[in-house]
This record gives sequence, C-alpha cells and structure tokens, in this order.
Amino acid sequence: VDVDLSSSIFIVWEFEYILKNYTILDKDNFSLGDAFYQDKVYIKKSFKYPLTEKEKEKVKTMVKVTKLSGYKTGDKVGVVDIYLGDDIIGNVSVYVDSTKQKRKQSFFSKLFS
Repeated sequence: VDVDLSSSIFIVWEFEYILKNYTILDKDNFSLGDAFYQDKVYIKKSFKYPLTEKEKEKVKTMVKVTKLSGYKTGDKVGVVDIYLGDDIIGNVSVYVDSTKQKRKQSFFSKLFS
C-alpha cells in the first residue's frame, strides 16, 4: 500500500498523535495538601508518561496515605495512583522524612487555610 505523505489527512493525523513525555509527578516539587504530612513527605523518583495534548487533560491522580504514628524517615506512608481516564498508568510510593519540621503557621494562616 502506498501512502501519499503530502495528503492533508496524513498531516492532520500526524499532529494529533504526536506524543510528548509529560512530568505528571515531580520528585523535586512534590507535596500533599494534608496538614499532617505538610513538608514531611517525598517521592523518590518523578513520573513521566508519553501523552498527546488531548490525553493530558484526562490525567488524574489519587493519593492513598495512612497516618501512622511512630514512623521514621524513609518509611513508606502511601502511594499515588496515576490514571489516564479510568485506566491506571502507574503508581509512585510516598515516603516520610521525619527530620523535617512542620512549618509553623500564624493564627491568620490557620484561620484561612
């Protein structure tokens, strides 16, 4: 089968399906919104995945953590599942660094957070 590479249909298809590796979770910029773990959790590696522009909009993450007492630095405290639509495309373990001090919040920041 011969394909005419100059056809406009092929060009449109080519641009729609170009994949780019997107950083979904960045190990250098990872945090949870949970006050209990604020500034105390980390992931060991970033998660990148090849996506089209349209697929990028369908990515979602679900964080599952357990609030443990008596944990020590390096303990696994949860996992982040990464989904593309309804399909899981990966997961990343979440660890705790108990040496980091919890940020002190002022009265006003506690009131409005």
